[in-house]
Amino acid sequence: MEDEKVTYRISRSRFEDLKKYVDINDPDLVFSKINYSIIDDYEEDASSPELIELISNYYDEHLPINITSWVRVNRPRPTLLYREGLAKQCVFVRDVLNEMLYEGEEELSIIEPQCVSFHTSKSVKLPVFMIEVKKLGLKLILRNNFYDWKMSVISKKPINDDFKGLFDSSKIATFCEGFPEKYIFGTILQNNKKFTIEVDNDYELYTVVYLIKRQLVSN
Repeated sequence: MEDEKVTYRISRSRFEDLKKYVDINDPDLVFSKINYSIIDDYEEDASSPELIELISNYYDEHLPINITSWVRVNRPRPTLLYREGLAKQCVFVRDVLNEMLYEGEEELSIIEPQCVSFHTSKSVKLPVFMIEVKKLGLKLILRNNFYDWKMSVISKKPINDDFKGLFDSSKIATFCEGFPEKYIFGTILQNNKKFTIEVDNDYELYTVVYLIKRQLVSN
């Protein structure tokens, strides 16, 4: 006899995300053994935690996932002191940095930042982001751990800006928590097409990314 399906509640946005990445009818996957009770997004806190954990674990094993989808199933526990930090850094990367890099581009050409890995700081699970702008030949891999930003730059063109002293160009960045090894590089002085840097805050990071874009656009 076929096992009876279990019913789980899930918000509409989370369900639409799931269908982008998973064939929920695949008999080899646990998701095919679930009846989905769809609830409105404003009720998302009523989603079944068992299902959210299943989705979160599946995403983590099948990265990259777009950052909005990843965050929807990785909400920090409400008791955590730094819980608001996840949303703040995701909004900064997705809605500030990414929009600045794609400014003036057609909406269909915009690639949403991806979660390519993850790490934990202050007990909060946090993403390692990737921003890709194909028109500029640019990839940025970055993370924030509530202390600083680490960012790796991969550019098809050399980056020759002096960056106004915003970071130490001779310092090898360490403690790149969550970064896949293939995205950890030396300094810009060693290779100005692939390098990893450390900056202290959002303002410094924005300025560095803006200067990279300005140079690539002008070349």
